[in-house]
Amino acid sequence: MRRLLAALFALVVATSAHAAVATFDFYDRGPYHPGVPRPADVLGYAPGTFHTTWGNMERYLDALEHARPERVRRESMGKSIEARERTLFIVSSPANLARLDQIREANAKIADPRGTDAATIEKLVRETPVTVWLNYSIHGDESASFEAMMQVAYQLVAGDGDDVKDVLEHAVVLINPAHNPDGHERFVTWINANGQGDPERWALEQQRSQPWGIYGRFTHYKFDPNRDALAMSHPESQQSSIAIRRWRPQVFVDHHGQTPSFFFPPTADPTNWTLGRADYKDWVETFGRANAAAFDRYGWQYLVRDVFDFHAATYWDVWPSLMGAVGMTYETDGGGNLALRRDDGTVVTMLDGMQRHFVASLTTLETAVKHREERLYFLRIQLLRE
Repeated sequence: MRRLLAALFALVVATSAHAAVATFDFYDRGPYHPGVPRPADVLGYAPGTFHTTWGNMERYLDALEHARPERVRRESMGKSIEARERTLFIVSSPANLARLDQIREANAKIADPRGTDAATIEKLVRETPVTVWLNYSIHGDESASFEAMMQVAYQLVAGDGDDVKDVLEHAVVLINPAHNPDGHERFVTWINANGQGDPERWALEQQRSQPWGIYGRFTHYKFDPNRDALAMSHPESQQSSIAIRRWRPQVFVDHHGQTPSFFFPPTADPTNWTLGRADYKDWVETFGRANAAAFDRYGWQYLVRDVFDFHAATYWDVWPSLMGAVGMTYETDGGGNLALRRDDGTVVTMLDGMQRHFVASLTTLETAVKHREERLYFLRIQLLRE
């Protein structure tokens, strides 16, 4: 009898847990401002069913800017080797956008308070929005990141719900649509010509089957941009470093793929010894637990630590952390192709990867806003300790 009761209890718990899992929808976080187009309205295909070219992505971001200019600013970072204009897509409230120079100046003073009295710093911490940099598509063939960016941009520009309004009132969101536009375009041209969404690993279209010369992970000169944050040998790295030092973001996320399950920090050891190790681990624990709760809502799998350490300053999560940010890498399952069969036999799609990056991006923004003053004040404490 005890075994029967235990089995029935387990069944009830499992059924309740299953019933509690939410169904994902990009557009259930409304209401939305009328006249702001969704990605499919401009691109002509549903999210996750085709790989978006650089030109079409720019058409979409232009449409967002024109539909609601009071929430958007564009800032040039420079051109890639193949002359693609790299811009920051900046989203915030109209009041914040009207004082961007003042916000940048405040960030600089908070990050380096020498010469500024304590009362002024305290006032800046109370009044300055948190600056969050969302970096997408540093590896051009990690395609879910590039596609998810457009959904995140739509949510922030079109969303009229209280959650979006709160984020935009208390944060300046810096979106780098594609850190590596040349590699992305090379990969997308090839995959759109050859890909059919075949999930089998032996299929031509699978990411690791790219022909020599295509490998979209790399820049124009076939160099991994996520190994260049120390040497700064390529223009994309130099441009990003100038913009990061100009803005001094307090939170920085680099969106990657493709892993068996979604990864977000806490990271594995070793942690870069020049950081305040305990402080950094406290912050990534905060963001990690927030992401975990958001993923649990949909029943999504994720991993932490594992092989992803936080040591080398060549990476674009570590380098901004040395500038005062909480730098983090998010690695998604799904992407690189329309579908992939995993070792356990299940199929993961680019749409799956887009959904996970979308949720993690918005959760990061909400968490940054929730801890805005702590995150800003932390920079001052860190410098005083040194």
